[in-house]
Amino acid sequence: MFVCGEWRDTSDITRRMCLVMLDLEGNIMPYFPPQSAQPDMSLNFFRDSIYSTQGYGGSGGYFKRYSILGEHDLGYYQNNSTDSTTLGALRYLFIEDSKIIFSGVYYKNGEPFAFDHDNDNRIRFARVNLDLTFDTTWRHDITGDILDMVHYDQERILINGFFYYYDSTGDIYETNSCFLRVDHNGDIDTTFSCEFLYPGGWRHMKVLADGKILVHGRFQFQQFSPYADLGECYLIRLHPDGQLDTDFQILNEENLVVNNFQLSGGISDVEVLPSGSYLIGGLFDSIQGQQRGNIAIIDTTGQLDLNNFNLGGCDSCAVVYASDYPEVYGIFPTDDNKYYIYGKFGRYNGEDCSPIIRIFGENYISTPEFSDTSEEISIYPNPAKDNFHLELPGGFNHGNLQIFNIDGKLVKDAKIIGNSLHINIESLLPGTYICKVRHKDKSYQSKLIIL
Repeated sequence: MFVCGEWRDTSDITRRMCLVMLDLEGNIMPYFPPQSAQPDMSLNFFRDSIYSTQGYGGSGGYFKRYSILGEHDLGYYQNNSTDSTTLGALRYLFIEDSKIIFSGVYYKNGEPFAFDHDNDNRIRFARVNLDLTFDTTWRHDITGDILDMVHYDQERILINGFFYYYDSTGDIYETNSCFLRVDHNGDIDTTFSCEFLYPGGWRHMKVLADGKILVHGRFQFQQFSPYADLGECYLIRLHPDGQLDTDFQILNEENLVVNNFQLSGGISDVEVLPSGSYLIGGLFDSIQGQQRGNIAIIDTTGQLDLNNFNLGGCDSCAVVYASDYPEVYGIFPTDDNKYYIYGKFGRYNGEDCSPIIRIFGENYISTPEFSDTSEEISIYPNPAKDNFHLELPGGFNHGNLQIFNIDGKLVKDAKIIGNSLHINIESLLPGTYICKVRHKDKSYQSKLIIL
């Protein structure tokens, strides 16, 4: 698992980390060099490489590529060999023909862009080739900023943000909501209309299996909208045509609040559970009058699930250099109905934890699966060829050994009786592995190199 953002090493608070690889138990993989330059704000995998935007957008954000082992492709960083451009990527999407649709700010030092309709020598919405040269067949631009882009289906994408004009094949299209659906050529889908949202705040989108759209974040309705009196809103659902789904209970400042701090609430991420209900995370300590610690489940009508996350949730911020309120930033599902929860918190259900935890799925979803306790075990010889010897830390006399390969796949396991074990590894290919030992509620790890 790859994790991006900005945080500090608890053993050395002067060390800033922005991109790391974690094993299945949440420990930093030792062969992946932690990146510590500008924060990597988003990650995507494409053709066996990792792509990332770095920095906070505008002209200070850049697009980067890493190998699967974290090696930075310096030749790919701000490619300007063809177009003499500066990339300031905020959001990006890979599309089926090996092209990338970008939002951000892009400057050109040579000839002006053919589709720069306001003649300011820069554009904010573009399609580029995989080598980062501009696709000159793209003829669209916006006035303002796109804050989020998602795939709607295989042929269309959704965009929203803070902009009033969209350049549609040479004509200026005025939009009141800053919320559009366009195809991969940038042409507007006129079957979609969502003009009742105010062009401000922050909004993210999740497309559901039935074509409906969840909009979450912190935003308001237009003053001319019949929903303007709802104030600040955090979660709504739209029909496929962009109209508000009134069968869904809107979460707003009246029913999702932060009682313990003088702050506005918000929903940072939403995941759809197998039952169809929504797992939500963000900044709140009460939903619909019930206490919840920044994480909760609501059903498909927007009503709170009273049976989960009633033991505290992510209820404390004990993170170095963080402000004093906890918050869930994101939710990431696994293939086996578990969920990684990450954010700015240091306690879950009253117990200390790391700011990244993994929880079980529905019916067990309030139970954390692992803690952040980790120490090293002794392995020799290392590098090893046919076998090695393992010793547990003092005071422990049994446990379970698991060996993971570079992809995080379990390749060997064994029970440990006593405080040591002799392991045959003739069946394992040469390479780097992680040995993990579990003992009660603790885990111990060490890197193993097989020759």
